[in-house]
Amino acid sequence: MFEFLFAQSSAIARYRSAPLLEERIRYLAHCKQIGIKLETLRKIASHQLSLVCTLDLRDSDDDANLRKLEGWSLPEERKLQPRARRLAFNHADRWLHFLGWRTVPEAACHAHTREVTAFMAHV
Repeated sequence: MFEFLFAQSSAIARYRSAPLLEERIRYLAHCKQIGIKLETLRKIASHQLSLVCTLDLRDSDDDANLRKLEGWSLPEERKLQPRARRLAFNHADRWLHFLGWRTVPEAACHAHTREVTAFMAHV
């Protein structure tokens, strides 16, 4: 996969030597299959590598990886970040969802959800 994305052997080696190789390749192959452009695939690969290095994620250590991910960038904090950083977080977050390592937080309920539900049931 990295040979498809990058021409320089040093870049390919860097991406291949980082942890979670199989997981990263599986997601990139999925993205390629659904038609994501080459330029975007390169960005996704870069954001994956950045996340793996920043959080010091490791192969065969899912429990430790999940603990590190628990405090990783709350959505409210992302809104305050520059656009490029938000994009990196979004790519990494989609990858983690794909792996099943991160679940979508429950949406905050509106203060009158119960009343609206009851009303809709009687309409």
